[in-house]
Amino acid sequence: MQCEKHQDSSGRQQDSVTRGCQVPTSRPPYSPGFHLCDVCWSPKDHPVHSDGGNPLADITWSCYNTSNTDSESSSGGTKTSSLTFLVTKLQNSRRCQCQATWIYGGYDETVTQTFTVYYPPDKPTTTNPGTLCQGRATSLTCSSSPDHGNPPATFYWTKNSIAVHTGSSYTFSPVKADNGADIRCAAGNTYTDRAGSSRPQSNARQLSVYYVGAPSITPAATQTRKEGESLVLSHVQLMYATRLGGDVIVSVSVLAYPLPSFTWSRSISTSQDLTGSSSPVSDISVTARLHLTNLQEQDFGDYSLTVDNGVGESVTYTVNIVPSVGECGHERRQE
Repeated sequence: MQCEKHQDSSGRQQDSVTRGCQVPTSRPPYSPGFHLCDVCWSPKDHPVHSDGGNPLADITWSCYNTSNTDSESSSGGTKTSSLTFLVTKLQNSRRCQCQATWIYGGYDETVTQTFTVYYPPDKPTTTNPGTLCQGRATSLTCSSSPDHGNPPATFYWTKNSIAVHTGSSYTFSPVKADNGADIRCAAGNTYTDRAGSSRPQSNARQLSVYYVGAPSITPAATQTRKEGESLVLSHVQLMYATRLGGDVIVSVSVLAYPLPSFTWSRSISTSQDLTGSSSPVSDISVTARLHLTNLQEQDFGDYSLTVDNGVGESVTYTVNIVPSVGECGHERRQE
């Protein structure tokens, strides 16, 4: 019987063994495929090879969260041990070891690898925007807590399914058109963006934007009525005439959310009741009315309408009521 060691043409030490000679292997175990794991929730097969020796080395595994049950095969002077297991995110940054030993001692080598496991982020959530005010900057935050995935997620914002921002925080100044819009955030990383996968999305948040709309005022031609007749305007006239003793109903349509309050006033005293009334047309439209009756000389002039819904500054509009030309001439002749 004889035992010899020699080097092959590549310089690797080989064992030449005649039956009955016991020789330990001459190199550590190696695993050319034992590296990063980039797909989660799928089985992975990690082979480790040990060359040479008689008898061949024994290979054992010690990996986090696996059954450590392997399959072995021998070919020539190489033993191969393969460990197959289901990868989970719990194994990220955990170690896996395979140890090769010789039954007669004198040989004990270990290969250690740290897993890098790619996996998706948790379903993201966004802060509640609450009630927003037109033109006033607001910030929303998106988070996939408690787990941002690996690699850490990037966040993508959409408004009515249109991309508007990338990043965990989204700052914008809402406009009237944003009222009722759906806003969402999606979390994406290397795992979610690969073929056949998708980014988890947050539940939709519906924006509620307060804004002030301008009254719908359409100038109209001067209208006159005989004494005692009522003048009804579907749109406010900035200036119009009526006869002494006539009645006027001023109607103003306003778009605003939330619906505003109205206040009629004059800079001088008047015998008219300026309480006025209003009636909603929709959840963003309301009509204000002021009924002036039996107009006397002191009732002609400017009337102010202040519109306020608590968002920003109130808005004031002026309506000028003047006597008709004939009536003015008649009044001047009476002086």
